[in-house]
Amino acid sequence: MSIKEIFNELINANNAEPLLKLIQEIKESIPQSQRTGKGIVWTLRQIRKQIIKEKVLLEVKKQSLDVLISNDHWQIRHLAPLIASNCSIEEKHLTSYLPIIKSAAIDLHFAVREAAQMAMRELLQVFPDEVLQLYDNEWIANPEENVRRCVSESLRPVLVGGKNWIHNEPQESVKRLKRLNRDPSLYVRKSVGNNLADISRKHPKLVLAILREWLDENNYNKWTLFIARKACRRVVKIHPVEVNELLRGKSIVK
Repeated sequence: MSIKEIFNELINANNAEPLLKLIQEIKESIPQSQRTGKGIVWTLRQIRKQIIKEKVLLEVKKQSLDVLISNDHWQIRHLAPLIASNCSIEEKHLTSYLPIIKSAAIDLHFAVREAAQMAMRELLQVFPDEVLQLYDNEWIANPEENVRRCVSESLRPVLVGGKNWIHNEPQESVKRLKRLNRDPSLYVRKSVGNNLADISRKHPKLVLAILREWLDENNYNKWTLFIARKACRRVVKIHPVEVNELLRGKSIVK
């Protein structure tokens, strides 16, 4: 079946089996030695490439979103945020598709949540001001930890379409991370620490300065100190003295 026929079957008969079969075929085509690096994320990206190549109509993609995100199979739900971001970019409209991505961000399955942050990362490339405003006004203060984590994960300096603006403008990411540096959720704090560790690859001194500011402001509370330790795992290799001095306040952790 062509990808167009697969989506027609999905929309008209609510039958996801052909799509599941396609996912499995693509996964099985990956050489065994490459399957660790090319998992479900890579597989679904290949499907999206087919959608673009076969010029599946925007209206068809839009109709598929509710069916995809409500499916029992996580492999199917995983595709919804990526198609939603594609529709948003194609239609040049952000807010219409955010409910789908937000639903994926709080999904029970980790891979679906990862697809949500990938979708938001793509939208940040096209609608940076609008997405950052959304984060500032709504998502950072959302009571659901997975939504807050999605903010941090989407702001990690990872290449998207060959672009990596966060490495060049890390302060835009840091502004949002600062509001999460005392987050009560360990899941969120791990993401903040990982984000800063990524930024430290290119801006180690900046990360040290940020952590020093946060730790001083928070009187070395255990949540921010946890982030600092995680964020410094690369910096400590090139600035061991500075990192040890930074973490010296561990004796007064509250």
